[in-house]
Amino acid sequence: MTYKNIFQTLKIACLFLTVFGMQLLNGQTTYKYKVKWDLRKSPSTSRNVYFYLNTGDTYPFNGTYANASSTGSSSSFSYVLKNSGASPMDGVVVSNTPLRLSGAVDNVSSGFFQKHAPFMTGPYSGYWQSNFAYNFDNVTVTHNTQFEFFYLQTLVEANNYNVSNSELKQCETFNFTVAVVGESGFMTFAVEYYDPNTAGWKELLPYASRSAQNIPITFTSIPNLQLNQNFQLRARYTRTGSGGANDYSDILTYKFIPCSPKLNGAPVTAQVKCFDEPTGSVTLNFLSDIPTGQKLLLTLYQNGAYRSHKFAKDTDVKNRAYTWEGIAPGSYTIKYQTQNASDPNATIGSSPVETPVFKIENAVALTFKATAIQPQCSTDKGGIEISVSGGTPPYYYILDNETKKELVKNPDIIDITTDGDHKVIVLDRFDCMEK
Repeated sequence: MTYKNIFQTLKIACLFLTVFGMQLLNGQTTYKYKVKWDLRKSPSTSRNVYFYLNTGDTYPFNGTYANASSTGSSSSFSYVLKNSGASPMDGVVVSNTPLRLSGAVDNVSSGFFQKHAPFMTGPYSGYWQSNFAYNFDNVTVTHNTQFEFFYLQTLVEANNYNVSNSELKQCETFNFTVAVVGESGFMTFAVEYYDPNTAGWKELLPYASRSAQNIPITFTSIPNLQLNQNFQLRARYTRTGSGGANDYSDILTYKFIPCSPKLNGAPVTAQVKCFDEPTGSVTLNFLSDIPTGQKLLLTLYQNGAYRSHKFAKDTDVKNRAYTWEGIAPGSYTIKYQTQNASDPNATIGSSPVETPVFKIENAVALTFKATAIQPQCSTDKGGIEISVSGGTPPYYYILDNETKKELVKNPDIIDITTDGDHKVIVLDRFDCMEK
């Protein structure tokens, strides 16, 4: 879980920018920063400059600090980050309180010349940079290489990660984010993936300066990865990771799923054959074939509610078309996705293809009326007049369990030669009966 808040304070003489971007790790609220400094001060002075990752607003500084002193004619700085989890010049600083970067320069005999400065606090403060240039009481400090002091979000937060968006499409590029940083968006880091074959982490991208906000990952980026196989990514914020767990990000788990074929036009429907019976069908036409060894998981929804699902092997899709039969009248959508033929999972993933709404029309109910025709005298024939409506012509009748015969016209009269009770059944083209 990650909490964050933004806080900015304006003092009369100095501007303090403080970032509140909490990470709740192992029950402890922490603030994590990437620190990489390669600074240079003006060669005309021997005065020492101090940088403080400060948790307070006034001297004496009560936070972790880096002591930057000259090392010779080059006027470069060496650094001692007084934090057990950080390496000199290039490391990670973790604090139980928010940090801001402040600076001071000594006045030799008269102590420190205090100079608080809003050099860097992280993205949440609304002010950040990758270039460094500042004047401390006429002592100029600049950067040799890229200056880094970035607040580190969790990867969960930076990627808006959750279980529902952990499935990546094989045919698409996934843009992975390590950190949200300012200006050029560049930060120095490595990306690692977990290799199940060696049961260890390997570099996917080496430790170098690159965009931290847009890292393209494709299915072929991960060596020996299979479709529907989980894989894990993490960031390493230091060159060697020797600082322990703090040198690494949290871990995200993803998997690539096959790309489902796109629809070639709207679903083609056929209405039910008999009134209110599940005899309708829908045909989906695709723009591409189902890869050999893959299958489709198709899930039917009626007005948003789950109704049924089916698996369709690649051999079940003929000429890039698949027909789902046995559907009752109503309005539906189908969500479908491609998966391995051996995958029994019937739960639709986070990125299926969804059809437009289609409607299975109902048939008109078949009804008929039978009217007895009495003979006028003993030599006359009796009969039954049958009048049919609804259903689908032609119509048929079965009299007293005899063979099925077609009604020649509608209405039609059936001759009866024997006295007594008679039973007649009327059917239509699809053997639908009156209900």
